[in-house]
Amino acid sequence: MHSGCGVMGPLEKVLERLPEAKELGPGRYLSPCPGHDDRHPSFKIREVSDGTVLLKCWAGCSAAHIVASIGLELKDLFPKTLDNRPPLKPYERWVVRDVIKAQADQSLMVVIAASAVAAGKTLSEEDNKLLIQAAKQLHAAAMELGYD
Repeated sequence: MHSGCGVMGPLEKVLERLPEAKELGPGRYLSPCPGHDDRHPSFKIREVSDGTVLLKCWAGCSAAHIVASIGLELKDLFPKTLDNRPPLKPYERWVVRDVIKAQADQSLMVVIAASAVAAGKTLSEEDNKLLIQAAKQLHAAAMELGYD
């Protein structure tokens, strides 16, 4: 997206370095991957609604490797401002799959600790610290979502 000031947006920055990129549709491109010797295009570029550019190499190159190979940094994939987007509500800052994964990990930790205590074992100081940290993280998530 051009900002109107002659400043290139993230998509333009990427595309100017990938002359072989072919447009697949609005904001979507296919190109040989600059991160490896790619004889058959295996690299997809996509611009999302806020101007962020997503990169996917089907051969497995990381986004960091790809942007470095074309002389950019990861920060170049994001618009300078997100002024065109309303501010995020507190609960929108959480990625659901990350929250569920964290809850699953923390729940497993609690079950293991409870089983050890039920078997008459004493938890180490480190285990106690981990359980307290897990409880704080779960509480912080609940508070951010508006629960007391």
